[in-house]
Amino acid sequence: MARLPKPYQNFQKKYSQVWTAYDELGAAVHSAGPLDEKTRELVKLALAVGAQLEGATHRRERRRNSAGCSVSNSHHRLSAHDGGDASSRST
Repeated sequence: MARLPKPYQNFQKKYSQVWTAYDELGAAVHSAGPLDEKTRELVKLALAVGAQLEGATHRRERRRNSAGCSVSNSHHRLSAHDGGDASSRST
């Protein structure tokens, strides 16, 4: 797992039981849902791009790569999402 930003690290230390429960909840939601890892990462990438969250977009790009999703697949999905050409987006 990538290194978390300092506020998250502080929360994790201060509220370790809550952090563990939240982490377990996320894992349970992912495993119970109908979407595979690749699709989940594409959805999260689209949300980050749509919200214009640069840091989250970069993180999702890295996660997308580790999920086995190609750049062309992401561009196709993002183009369909915004109705335009996603090739100008940073990767």
